[in-house]
Amino acid sequence: MRRDLYRAWAVFTPAERRKMVWMLILMVLMAMAETGRVVSITPDSP
Repeated sequence: MRRDLYRAWAVFTPAERRKMVWMLILMVLMAMAETGRVVSITPDSP
């Protein structure tokens, strides 16, 4: 599987790789923000 991922990564140009890394970072930040919003509205347990 690792070899397959390396082959897929090698298809992209360096500029496209940078864009993919930034997109991944933004997706992780969005997921963290969404988790924070959900946690903020959950009731406190007694």
